[in-house]
Amino acid sequence: MRDDAYTFLGNSRAGATLFMDVAAFGSDDQARRHALALLGQHDSADIVEVWRAANLIGQIPRPDPAGPAAVGG
Repeated sequence: MRDDAYTFLGNSRAGATLFMDVAAFGSDDQARRHALALLGQHDSADIVEVWRAANLIGQIPRPDPAGPAAVGG
């Protein structure tokens, strides 16, 4: 597997994997942004795990729709 290849696992709160995506990015930050975009495309997932090879880069949760922007108007 290439060094810049990331695996994205879209999971439910119960832990079921609902989708998987593989893509190449130049940085972990770009991969995290892609995970957020995937949550926008897949309404069923609550969190996306971001992996590079066997290393878990992060778990990206679905943004809270009632977050600070919603409260502040």
